[in-house]
Amino acid sequence: MEDSDEIELADLIILGRRRGVGTRVYVVTEVSWGVGVDDVYRAARRAALLAKSGVLAIPAVAGEWVTPDAQQLASGLGVWQFMPSQAIPPTES
Repeated sequence: MEDSDEIELADLIILGRRRGVGTRVYVVTEVSWGVGVDDVYRAARRAALLAKSGVLAIPAVAGEWVTPDAQQLASGLGVWQFMPSQAIPPTES
């Protein structure tokens, strides 16, 4: 599979700007009702592939809940976690 094909499989890609500096950033997100380790790996892999094109890409997962194993993995891989009313940066997991 081509890198571009893999990136296109992401559930959600959001283009925004970093606060304070205005740098463009892509948030590559895998969305699932319950987030597991496979979702975290996919988000990290797809964000890394997009970053190879020279843009800033941040991996993220979103869901109603995240398994404990996925929480730990997300922290280690630099993946943000989004749950209802909560956003957890990788360094706080």
